[in-house]
Amino acid sequence: LRGYQILQTSAIQLQAGTMYVGTIDATINAMIELSKEHKILWIVDEAHALKDSGTHSKKSTNVLQGLLPGMAQGFLKFLLASTPDNWSAAYESDPAFDRRLDRVDIVE
Repeated sequence: LRGYQILQTSAIQLQAGTMYVGTIDATINAMIELSKEHKILWIVDEAHALKDSGTHSKKSTNVLQGLLPGMAQGFLKFLLASTPDNWSAAYESDPAFDRRLDRVDIVE
């Protein structure tokens, strides 16, 4: 984590104000540009809610699909928090995300 800025957000904050097609793209682009300029570790709570977020029509971009290229290129770094059941339902069935995300179980 040395050298990284840590920024915290939630699925709800990322989706705020994205009721119109294209507005989620502005949020995604802002995260990408900020991550290209600075070393950032994004901490996202309730991450399972991102899976279908931003999909208000067939033309709109899902938040995680929009971030996938940056994850693949390695400049977008995330720590995603969710419950085990929600995580499994949202991510284990999607091979593109499953190979880019490592699951770490933390017992309370």
